[in-house]
Amino acid sequence: MNSRIFGASVQGPGHIRRGVPNQDSFLIRRSRRGIILAVSDGVGSRVLSHLGSQAACQAAAEAGEMFLARQSRDPDPRSLEEMIHALWCLNLSPQDPDRCCATLLFALVTRKCLVLGRQGDGMICARIRGEDLLITEDKEDSFSNVTWCLRKKFTPDQMAMTAIPLSDPGDLEHLLLATDGVADDVPDSKKASFAASFAMEYSQLPAKKRTRSIRKMLKEWPVPHHSDDKTVLCLAGTCHQVKEKNHD
Repeated sequence: MNSRIFGASVQGPGHIRRGVPNQDSFLIRRSRRGIILAVSDGVGSRVLSHLGSQAACQAAAEAGEMFLARQSRDPDPRSLEEMIHALWCLNLSPQDPDRCCATLLFALVTRKCLVLGRQGDGMICARIRGEDLLITEDKEDSFSNVTWCLRKKFTPDQMAMTAIPLSDPGDLEHLLLATDGVADDVPDSKKASFAASFAMEYSQLPAKKRTRSIRKMLKEWPVPHHSDDKTVLCLAGTCHQVKEKNHD
């Protein structure tokens, strides 16, 4: 698939001051069957949540590979939810999963289908055939700041998931996943334009300069008193391709 994938994660100023590690993680995995993207944010109140976010991305990649291997038999995307949870617990062993709680955003991209999943906060923005799709948590409708996340006990239907058929590789113009350190500071009305601008601006840069530029932007995040870790992962499709010698 002729797509460019890039992203970065930076430790939040509040975590730097307190000596807390970056609790965000992200992962990119390409295979002959498709592309898997995963972004996770460790729950701040859990002491080992940075391990939880790493394990969540790994679990999403492993479950995604199994899903893609069975795709010719039309597997149900809902099976990913329980599969990811089981692999997450396994990847954390011997740690107690309840000390490692984490949110998860993931995407599986093939020539024929896009599968998107979200458990917890953060945002997924995609432009498909000229139409913008936004998947994010409705925090205004919540009575507390507790978000759904991966934890020891598996509870079905906590993962918001959608599968979108693609008739042509160019149908997916861009895709962006971001943790709440970014998502919470971008109004819902601006999220689609943020994703489009991010995909367009950074896909034009040479690979070696791209990551440095994204990290610089996240470290200089223009929101007063921001303190959270920040992670953005982007796939820019064929409409953003430029010729260059460097490849991600």
